Amino acid sequence: MVFAQPGDDTVDGGLEGDDTPPVPVNGKLIYLGIAGLLFAVYTYRRNKKVA
Repeated sequence: MVFAQPGDDTVDGGLEGDDTPPVPVNGKLIYLGIAGLLFAVYTYRRNKKVA
C-alpha cells in the first residue's frame, strides 16, 4: 500500500499509460565525483595538524 499509485479514471483503473519518462542519473555524475574529491582534499588540509 505504501508504494501504490492511483489509477486513472477508466473503469478498470489500470496504471498503463501516461507515465513520466525516467530521469537520467549518470549525466553529470563525473561532476559529483570531482566535487567529492575536492571536498575531501579541502577537509584533509583544513584538519591537518602542523607538527
